[in-house]
Amino acid sequence: MEPRKQVLKKTPEQRKEERNSRQRLFQSHRRIALPFALAVLALAGTASAVRAGDWEAAVTYRITGQHGQRYEGTLEGGAANPGGPFTGTWASKHGAGGGDGTDILIFGGGHTLTLDFHYDFIPTGGIGFYVITGGTGKYANATGSGLFEFVYSGDDFTGTVTFVGTLSR
Repeated sequence: MEPRKQVLKKTPEQRKEERNSRQRLFQSHRRIALPFALAVLALAGTASAVRAGDWEAAVTYRITGQHGQRYEGTLEGGAANPGGPFTGTWASKHGAGGGDGTDILIFGGGHTLTLDFHYDFIPTGGIGFYVITGGTGKYANATGSGLFEFVYSGDDFTGTVTFVGTLSR
C-alpha cells in the first residue's frame, strides 16, 4: 500500500491572496500591452502614410443592453471625415481594467465599416486602439487603425466617442 500524501488545505485568506496576486499580474501585463500597441500603431502609421488617408470620426454612444460583463448599444449622430454622417451598433465585453469589442458604422446606401477595438478604463471613460477589419459597399476591403477615446456623459447610458487614425480602401 502506498503512503498517503498529505494535502495542505489553504485558508480562505491564502486563496484570496493568491487570486489577488494573479489579478495584479494580469493587470500589469495589460498596462504594458496598451502602450506597446500604441507604439506599434504609431510606427505602422508612419510606414503606411503614403497608402492610407487620415480618418477621424465622432459619435454619441448609447448603452441599450447589459448581460453580465457584456454590453451592447447604438451609435447615434456620427460624423466621419472622410465618410460623412453615420449611425451604428456596438458590443463589448468588460474585464478587469478595460475591454474588447466591435463597432459597426452604418453610412447608408449599403456602406458600412467594421472596427474591432480594445480599451482601458480611465476616470472619464476609456482610451484604446481600434483596427478596421472590413466593411461593405465602398468600404468592402477597407483597412486601417488608430486610437479612440470615449467619455461618459454624466448618466450611465450615454457618452461620446472620438476616433483618429487611418483608412485605406
